[in-house]
Amino acid sequence: VDYSELKLKLKEAKSEMRPADRVKKYLTGEEVDHIPYSLLSPYEALAEIYGYTTGQLNSDFNVFADIIERAREDFGLEGVNIGLRLRAMGAAMGSKLYHPEHGIDRIEEHVLEDYDDWDRMVEIDPYNNKILTPMLERAARVRERFPDMSLSTGVAGPISTAIAIRPIEKVL
Repeated sequence: VDYSELKLKLKEAKSEMRPADRVKKYLTGEEVDHIPYSLLSPYEALAEIYGYTTGQLNSDFNVFADIIERAREDFGLEGVNIGLRLRAMGAAMGSKLYHPEHGIDRIEEHVLEDYDDWDRMVEIDPYNNKILTPMLERAARVRERFPDMSLSTGVAGPISTAIAIRPIEKVL
């Protein structure tokens, strides 16, 4: 088989397995129909591709739900991630986020500019926090709207979290 024949065969290949089943088999060394892949944090990019803004994605649950439905159809999405993202814990502790209409959020003001600011940091209660509570509510709505889809989350690492609280040049 030469390269052009291989490309043709790959184009004709169809996915025969569900993504979750493919990953399980792949990780145990079993044969799979193709190498597993996943889209990491796809929602912002897909919002723009599907004609929405990231501002709409973040403020309108129906836009988020439409993106999930379309990604399931277009890419075989089987689960939804309600992740904390890189800056969410910093914002939950008191840093101020800026959410542009197009693009991803960024820290506008760090809660710990100076070590004298320790008392400005917010004690985190996920059920009573302006950042975390809406995430929990969104997760509940996703579970209700898409009961057949898995729901996952994740957290940023310690350095990412530190620079969401304190400017990177001061962390370094």
